[in-house]
Order: sequence, then structure tokens, then C-alpha cells
Amino acid sequence: MDVYTYGEMIVLTDVTATPEPITLTEVKAGLNMPLSITVHDLELTRLITSCRMAAESARQVNLIPERGVKVAWQQFNGDAALPYCPLKSGTSVTVTDLKDVAIDESQYTLTNLEGFCLFEGYFPNGVKLSYTAKSATITAQVKDALIRSVGACFEQKVKISDVVNEQFRGIYFK
Repeated sequence: MDVYTYGEMIVLTDVTATPEPITLTEVKAGLNMPLSITVHDLELTRLITSCRMAAESARQVNLIPERGVKVAWQQFNGDAALPYCPLKSGTSVTVTDLKDVAIDESQYTLTNLEGFCLFEGYFPNGVKLSYTAKSATITAQVKDALIRSVGACFEQKVKISDVVNEQFRGIYFK
């Protein structure tokens, strides 16, 4: 089957309050910065969020507890991995056309594997999927990569996406 998609758009909404996967205290420890020095706290807190968001975008994974995801294609033929998986337990995926008319389940296949969802179908006039994603497993390796990313951005003033891509190379998510 030829695979093509055209005009992908992703909209993310935070379902609940979004605690970051790393804390300001952990970042300061990684920088060997005393907790009593608070002059940089706002900048570090912003970098924590920015680095987490860059990692999520680069790896198409969710690193906060719960998030609403809408993904749409103007044209779709073949298959695609859904971004920002895994799905929250008990969550269904709503599949509609671009005018929000429900599409019958016989028109597509959705395979939900551990931490990975594959969508297959043929929709020359577009398709939209809505679902709730849960966080990928936040391992020590993921936390360390985030802490190093924040540290490099703070100390060396490097581009966030470059640092995150380097730090998350070789990390696989479930």
C-alpha cells in the first residue's frame, strides 16, 4: 500500500495540572547550585518546561501525567503512529472526518500496543482523531537527560532543540 499523508496538524491540551517530570531542586543539584541561591529560579523553571516541551515535540511522547491530543490530516492513506502515546487506560479514540462527523470503525484499523498506537485507513478527504494520552514512563535516564538539557541551556546559552536532541539520543520510551 502506498503511504501518504498531507496537512498533519496536532493540537495538545493539558487535561490536569502539569507537574514537570523534574524539579527545580533536582536541576539545582545537577548544576551544583545551592538551594539558597534563588535569583535564577524563574529562569530555571522556564527552562525545565521548555526542555520538556522540546523533548516531547522531538520524540512525539508525552512527559506529563495526562494530556488531550487531537491530530488531523487533510489527506490520509496508509498508516501512521499516533503522536504522544501511550493512551490513558480506558480511553477510546474518537475518529471523525474534518467536519466532526463520526467515522464507522469498519473504515479504519487502530492497533494499540504497549506505548504505541498505529492508525490505518484511507481518507482522501481527511480524518481527525481525538484521545487522551498518559505519560510515558519517566525513567532515571529521562530525568537525567532533562536535567542535563536544562543545565546546558542555562550555563552555555545553547539552543534548546539542539541540546534536547543530543541528550535524548538513544533514549526509548514506553
